[in-house]
Amino acid sequence: NDVQTIDIPTNCLLPEVIESKSRIFLSRCSNSFFRLSLSLDGIGLDHDLIRGVKGNFENFLETYRRLKLLKVHYKNLNIHINTVASYFNQDKLLQIIGYIKNSLDIDTSNISFVRGITRENIAKNINLDKYEAALSETLAVNKKRNERRPLAPLFKNLIDLGRENTLKTIKEKRCVAKCFAIRKLS
Repeated sequence: NDVQTIDIPTNCLLPEVIESKSRIFLSRCSNSFFRLSLSLDGIGLDHDLIRGVKGNFENFLETYRRLKLLKVHYKNLNIHINTVASYFNQDKLLQIIGYIKNSLDIDTSNISFVRGITRENIAKNINLDKYEAALSETLAVNKKRNERRPLAPLFKNLIDLGRENTLKTIKEKRCVAKCFAIRKLS
């Protein structure tokens, strides 16, 4: 049905399943751009503790290795890494970004601000200066990468606007973007 971009996040807990399902998507949707977003919130045991799953970091690495092999055969595959910034990793965000930059051959990465319901309320107590420094470093690293997905400049601008609105919302402690959903339901 002419879908141009498919973007799927994963916590990397099932590397074999992720690989096999990705292979199916990639072969069946060869004209679509397929981006898999791998979650990485720490390095080694830090990732396991933050995610609450023993061995999650090893599963992340195994998922990454499997996807790198798939990428050799499927040029429409994009490997993306998303890090959720929280109280628990705020002091190591730059270290995580450095690890991604120097140890992993990926297409793009992102730092998201923790949101929604968390296991522990303290997760949302983030030093904004640390978050902004990590965000700036991530943006600098991504500028050196060439994202291939269709409409990449449009998506980049939307993501940048989202980041600006997130920071402004947090700093001003109010929603800065208008929500029109209720009007659509009326």
